[in-house]
Amino acid sequence: MSDMELFESPNTSCIHPSSDYFLDQHIDSEFCSTMSKVTEIKGDMVRLAKLIESDETLSTPNPTACELHAYETKSPNYSALAESVKTCIADAIELILNSRRQTDATLQDVEAAIMETELISRQQLEAERDMLLKCNEKLADSPARPLKSLLDQTAVFELLERNMIASVDEIEKIKVQCKAEVEETKRHAEDIELQLRGVKAEAVRLNVELDRVNRERESETEKLRATCSQLECDKKRLEHELNRSEAESVRLTLEMSRIKQVYEGESEELRTICSRLEDDAKHWGQKLQHSEARVVDLERELKAVDGKSTFSLCAFLPLV
Repeated sequence: MSDMELFESPNTSCIHPSSDYFLDQHIDSEFCSTMSKVTEIKGDMVRLAKLIESDETLSTPNPTACELHAYETKSPNYSALAESVKTCIADAIELILNSRRQTDATLQDVEAAIMETELISRQQLEAERDMLLKCNEKLADSPARPLKSLLDQTAVFELLERNMIASVDEIEKIKVQCKAEVEETKRHAEDIELQLRGVKAEAVRLNVELDRVNRERESETEKLRATCSQLECDKKRLEHELNRSEAESVRLTLEMSRIKQVYEGESEELRTICSRLEDDAKHWGQKLQHSEARVVDLERELKAVDGKSTFSLCAFLPLV
């Protein structure tokens, strides 16, 4: 390579356009992670709002233990979901603050890299200038080639100055681009802050709504507990009455068994008495028949006796 080609070739090795690319990648990744976190928080808030709006009150006339257990399980879920939303909001705020700190640190690193690049560029330009001066001195000492004129050295310095100005312009462009990206990141951060404020306001509203729902649920729970207590008392009373009825039923069953046994015994005795009375009636009937026959015989005899007496009397009367 000739000396003029060496002079005319601009040294841009000190310029690092890849730093802009890495800065873009870092800012994009931080912004995407922040937006995904905000989207997740919005989804949690929407689910919480739907859960509160779609809730049905427990106003059944006869509440069961399952409904009371379902309500007691659902109320802590509301509180846990609200706490998770608060935690997500705090995490998003912390993520934004970390993103800002990382962005500021990245900008400081970029500024330090730019300053280091400028210093290295100047050092390289000074080294090239010294090398060119040494080359010119060698050429001046050499008898084969004539000494370069001062005009040629001025052209060399102008070329070096143009290269340095081009490098500085490139660095300024990188600075401007980085500042624009930083402003864009700040605008995105402000948008995220506005969204977070809206999310906070919505969270406050949902917390108020949740408190109201919790108060209503507590009042309904107290009513349900009072109703359950009354039902428990009624249940115990009915169980006591049922036990008493069962005992009375057992007693009546035993009494019926005893009465049945007594009835069966008396029935057997009555059947025996009836049988004996029937036998006695037959016996007395037979005696009555014999008595009637005897009476008839006696009547006949009496009639016969009466006839004889009348005849005797009639025979005796004329004598008188």
